[in-house]
Amino acid sequence: ADKHDSIDPAKAAGILFLAPDSQVLFLKRGPGGDHPGEWCFPGGHTEADETAIQTAERETIEELGFLPEGERKYLARRIDDVVDFVTFAQSVGEQFVPQVSGEHTGYAWADVNTPPEPLHPGCRVALTMLDANELTAARLMSQGELTSPQKFGRFSLFAIRITGTGAAYRDYADEIAWRDPADYLNDEFLARCNGLPVIFEHPTKGGVDSSEWLKRSVGTVFLPYISGDEVWAIAKIYDEDTITLLETEQLSTSPMVGVKTPDNFIHVDGKPKILLEGGPNTLDHIAICQRGVWDKGGEPAGIISDTIGDSSMATPEEEAKAKADAEAKERANAESNRWDALMGKMDSLCSRMDAMEGKKDSEESEDEKKAKADAAKKDEDEKAEREKEDKAKKDADELKQRMDAIEGKIPAERSDDETAEMADAQEKADSVLGALGQRAPRPLSGESSLGYRRRLAKIMQPHSKDWAGVNLNTLDKTTLGPVENAIRRDAMAFATSPGSAGAGAIRYREDRTPAGHTIRTPQGHIGSFLNQFRADSQAVLLKHPSQVSRGHRSMTTFNPYATTNA
Repeated sequence: ADKHDSIDPAKAAGILFLAPDSQVLFLKRGPGGDHPGEWCFPGGHTEADETAIQTAERETIEELGFLPEGERKYLARRIDDVVDFVTFAQSVGEQFVPQVSGEHTGYAWADVNTPPEPLHPGCRVALTMLDANELTAARLMSQGELTSPQKFGRFSLFAIRITGTGAAYRDYADEIAWRDPADYLNDEFLARCNGLPVIFEHPTKGGVDSSEWLKRSVGTVFLPYISGDEVWAIAKIYDEDTITLLETEQLSTSPMVGVKTPDNFIHVDGKPKILLEGGPNTLDHIAICQRGVWDKGGEPAGIISDTIGDSSMATPEEEAKAKADAEAKERANAESNRWDALMGKMDSLCSRMDAMEGKKDSEESEDEKKAKADAAKKDEDEKAEREKEDKAKKDADELKQRMDAIEGKIPAERSDDETAEMADAQEKADSVLGALGQRAPRPLSGESSLGYRRRLAKIMQPHSKDWAGVNLNTLDKTTLGPVENAIRRDAMAFATSPGSAGAGAIRYREDRTPAGHTIRTPQGHIGSFLNQFRADSQAVLLKHPSQVSRGHRSMTTFNPYATTNA
C-alpha cells in the first residue's frame, strides 16, 4: 500500500500474444531505453488522452509492423515507482514473424512456462495471470505486484485494511485508544481474519446478527497479511453496487473488535482519556465506511482502488459497455427528438388547418408560394452538402486503408550480415541439391535469413532419416545450425548412395581394382552431373568489406559438412 503514496508513475500498455501449444511472443529490448537486454511484450508509453487499449494497439503496430486480428482482453495491471502498465492478452491462430523495430534487437516464440531470460518483471507477473485463480491474484496483490481491484467472475478482489495499531483518536468517545502491535501483527490474528464478513457501515446495535448480516453483507476476507504496522487483507466483494462505489469513490474501513480489558483507562486533566486496549477477544466484522479511526485523522485510506479517476485505463469490456450506453442514450435522445418534432408538426398542421378554414378555400398568396419554394431549396442544399461531406470522408478512409496496405507490403531492407548469411546457406544447399538434380531457390523478397535457412533445410529434410519428421519452424538460429548440417550430410549421403538415383539425379558406384584403388563412377542423369560444376545465375551476390577485392563482388566459399553457430 505504501507505494501508492509516491509520485504518479507513467502510464503504459502492451499485448501478450498467445499462439497454440502455449507459445508466447517476446521482444528483446535494445540498449536505448529502460530494462535494456530484457525480454518483454510489444507495448509502450501512453500518449495524450489514449486509453490503455489504444496505447497497446498503437505500440504493437509500431513495434511489430502490424496488428494481428482478434479479440484483446484485459489480463493484468501492475504499478511500480516508474510505470503503471496494463497487459492485454490475445490468442492468435499461429506463430507469425514480426517486423521488429529499432527499439528491439530480436524476437522469440517461447513456452509460457519457460520464457527467455532475463525477463522483464512485469511480464513475469502477466504470464502468471494467464492461468491464475483468485488465490494467485490475491497473493500478487498483497505483494504489490498487481493493482486493486482485480475482477474474477461475479466478484472483485479489493485490498482492504483490517486494523491499524498504535494510537488513534476516537472522536465519538473523545478518547485516544492504544492498540498494542504485538497483539495483532502475528500469524494467530491473521488466521482469525479468514472468513471475516465485510459489511457496509456498522450496525447501530454494534455486532452483526442474522438480520443485519442479510442487509449489510457485501463480501468476505480470505487472505490477510501484514503491511507495516497494519493488518491488511484481500476481500472478495460480491455486491455489484458496492463494487461500482469502491471503483469510483475513495472509502475506508473500520473493524469491530471486542477486547479483553475495555475499561483500562488513563485520565489526564483537561485532555482526552487514554484507553489501553487489551488483546482482541472477538473479531466480529470489518465495515466499509467513509472514514475510519485507523485513518488517524488523515484522508480515507482503508481501501486501495487504483481505478478511481482513471478512465484512461478502461478495459476493452468497459469501453464496449460505455460505447453501448452512449449509443443507447443517443438513440433515446433521437427518439425523443423525433417525437417532439412530430408533435411540432402536428401543432403546425393544426394551425394551418385553422388558417385554411378562416380563408375559406382562398388560394395561396405569392409570398406563401415563395416561402415554400425557398424552404424546399434549402432542404435540398443541406442534403447535397451532407452527401458531399459523407463522400469526402469515405474517400479519405479508403485512401488511408490503401496506404496502410502498401506500407505493410514494403519489405524490410536486409543488412550486410543477413545477406552474407543467406548467400552462405544458399551455396551450401546448392552443393547438396546439385547431387540430387535440383538447384537451391533464391531468397524471397522480404524473407528473413532464418526463414530462408529453414526453407532450404525443408527441401533436403525428406532425405534425412533422423530429422525427417522434425518441425523446423520451432528452431531458432542457435539450434537450427547443427540440424542444418546433419540434414545436409544425410541428403548428400542419400544422393551418393547406390540405388538412390532417380529421374534428374545422380549417384556414384564405387569399385576396387586388384591393386586396391577405389574408382567412383557417376550414374544417372548427365545434366545432374554437370549441374555440380555450373554457376548459378541467381545466386545471392555479396558486397561486404571482407569479401570484396578491387571493387568486384564475389561468392563465399564453404565446406558443406562444416558446422556453424548461426
